[in-house]
Amino acid sequence: MVNFHEKDAFLSEPLRLPLGPETMDEARDEFERHPNNAGWTAYINRLCLDVVISWLRQFTVEEPRPDLLICWEFLNGAAIDCGATRVVLVPYQIPQNEPFIPQEWVDIPIFAADYYLVCGVDLDEEGGWVHLKGYVSHWQLKNYGGYDSERRGYYTNLKELKTEEELLMLLAAVRLGPRSPRAEISPLLALNRQRAEVLLNQLSNTDIIAPWLEISFAEWAALLANDRWRRRLYELRTSRSAAAKPASLLERLLKAGWQTAEEILETQYFAFSLRSINDSTSLGKFVDLGTQIRGSVLLMVTLTPENGETDVRLKVFPTREKHLPPNLQLLVLDEDGDVFMEATSQNADNSIQLQDFGGESGDRCKIKVILGSASFSEEITF
Repeated sequence: MVNFHEKDAFLSEPLRLPLGPETMDEARDEFERHPNNAGWTAYINRLCLDVVISWLRQFTVEEPRPDLLICWEFLNGAAIDCGATRVVLVPYQIPQNEPFIPQEWVDIPIFAADYYLVCGVDLDEEGGWVHLKGYVSHWQLKNYGGYDSERRGYYTNLKELKTEEELLMLLAAVRLGPRSPRAEISPLLALNRQRAEVLLNQLSNTDIIAPWLEISFAEWAALLANDRWRRRLYELRTSRSAAAKPASLLERLLKAGWQTAEEILETQYFAFSLRSINDSTSLGKFVDLGTQIRGSVLLMVTLTPENGETDVRLKVFPTREKHLPPNLQLLVLDEDGDVFMEATSQNADNSIQLQDFGGESGDRCKIKVILGSASFSEEITF
């Protein structure tokens, strides 16, 4: 629905900013702080916020200050105050999603910004990029943008939404102040305390995935604009989610004796180097295959957050030899015991691995490592 991809609305190569390992690690921490479906929103927003602030530091006199007045439990977007200019970042993941500006960022006075900067987040195994796609002013959005009443947000295909050249104008506004006033915003509903308590009790139910769509925007905006009520709703939803949510796959593996990659490297020497994916967590377990091989092999599992779920990657390394023995098998079996992924070592292989796979909460599978008559198996539950 949201058409920021009009051919005449962009230059062919929009500005892009690299995502470094430290940024990825901090974003993963943000993901883990949200024990519900909002974790992925928090992850993408933190990535975008950190790299854009670093980029803005090159051009601003005053230090850009992130305003996390609104939390990512409720909506997508992050505000940055640069002196007299307020910019809201609108992240979306390439290529799965399309940019969309939630109504809260436009029609709640304390959230509204002078400009909205659309940022495409492109993740890969090496890290990724944040693409600065373009921006639109509050005045343009309110006067010429479209409004989606079902999703409650704004979209635009304005030709003014440019990248390289127009971003220079945004930077000038960041340094000198907004070039145009914001559009007029209607006053918020006066919500009394008794009604607010009713709404807080209703919306704290974590079975409600999109609380902002459960009530009128007038009541939702009034509730969210109040610092105390907003914080209470956040605490109610996250505490109940944390209490109801079973231990994560990472926690269960650690309890089952798996070690972090860092712990393994501190105590063992290998003829290989463990390379951790920037936005992932790697754990390992030593697998003893008896007399079939001198020493054990190391089974590594890498967990990567992906669209609110966890992807799993498996890899096997030798420990005391340079290569794995031939015909060592790495298998994944489904709940019925059928093999759905497998890899077998050849002569002179220094590792074998399987493609990423994932599952929904409660799904189970079994990992097996086999060499001749010796085998190891372990069940994991998503």
